Amino acid sequence: MNTAEQLCVSLLSKCKTLKTVKQVHAFVCKTGLDAHPLVSGKLLLHCAVTISGALEYARRLLLHFRNPDAFMYNTLIRGSLNLIPRTMRLMCSLKCTGN
Repeated sequence: MNTAEQLCVSLLSKCKTLKTVKQVHAFVCKTGLDAHPLVSGKLLLHCAVTISGALEYARRLLLHFRNPDAFMYNTLIRGSLNLIPRTMRLMCSLKCTGN
C-alpha cells in the first residue's frame, strides 16, 4: 500500500459522519485513488457498515466504481442485512405497544 492509500484508509478510520466520508471520497476522486480496488473497497465498507444511514450512499458508490468486485457486492449485502434486525425490533416494539 502506497502513502496516498495509507492516508486515505487512515482518514476513513477517523470518519464518524457521512459528511466527513464525502470529504474523503472527494479526496479519493481528486487523487485518482478511486481506481484502486483496496481504497474503493474500504470506502464502500465504511459507508455500508460503519456509518449509520449511509447505505444509500454506499449503493451509489458501488454504481460509480468502474470494476466492482465480489468484495464490494458482499459489503453492500452485509450493510443491507444489518438493517434487518433494527427494522424487526422496530416492528416488534410497535406491535407490542398496539400501534
